[in-house]
Amino acid sequence: MTGVVVLQGGGPFTANDDLDRRVLADAGVDRIVVLPTADAYEQPQLLVDAALAWGARIGVIVEPLMLLTRSQADDAAAAADQASIADPHD
Repeated sequence: MTGVVVLQGGGPFTANDDLDRRVLADAGVDRIVVLPTADAYEQPQLLVDAALAWGARIGVIVEPLMLLTRSQADDAAAAADQASIADPHD
């Protein structure tokens, strides 16, 4: 699988809709995957909910990839299961 990765700070999913729209349009992207690892020990679902609302606002599909801990990421079966949920080509 190939794609574009953009790491951008400053108000995730709230402050950059115009920039996000341009970057995604230039990349030809209509679907993104969100890994809420930074919020893993807080409330990752809040970030996922914000991402889903953002996707609705800017017209992209948002797929959460809920690998929140190192052990989940290192577990090949768990990672493959989550990746297959997020990958429409499987």
